[in-house]
Amino acid sequence: MPKNSKRSRGETTAEKFSELVLARRHDRAVEYAAKHGSVGTAACQQLPGSSESLLHIAARTRGTPVQLIDVLVRRGSCVNAADARGARPLHVAATGEAVRAIFAAASAHGQVVDRDAVDATGLSVADAVAWTLRDEEGLAESDGEEERRRERQRVIAAHEDDPQGV
Repeated sequence: MPKNSKRSRGETTAEKFSELVLARRHDRAVEYAAKHGSVGTAACQQLPGSSESLLHIAARTRGTPVQLIDVLVRRGSCVNAADARGARPLHVAATGEAVRAIFAAASAHGQVVDRDAVDATGLSVADAVAWTLRDEEGLAESDGEEERRRERQRVIAAHEDDPQGV
């Protein structure tokens, strides 16, 4: 009876899972997927309008937990699925963490990433991944440079206050 009432409202397990992912309720989505094995349909489907899969959305959304990417791939999302512009989830990955999570999930669940696949602009997955990781390294280095600059300024200021020091 409860299943019929859910269906009469038009909400299936797959739709509920999609809704949680799209609403960025990642912890709930991971929990929901663990309880309901039938989220696979949602994991594989392309969303109307954008033709992106949930894996595309999870990859391009900053803060998506690694566990959600793993659940999506385990439940059937293809790491090589192309959207309408030919972009794969790795083309749109927002962070190095998402890139590493997709590679790890692909490996763990028997998928092989097609590094040579290109999107409509001619950008290969390999180049997109390299750029994402390089951008992340650049940000980390610039954060480190700022910290080193502040430390240098602190040391200079300390020496200016104590001209007899060191």
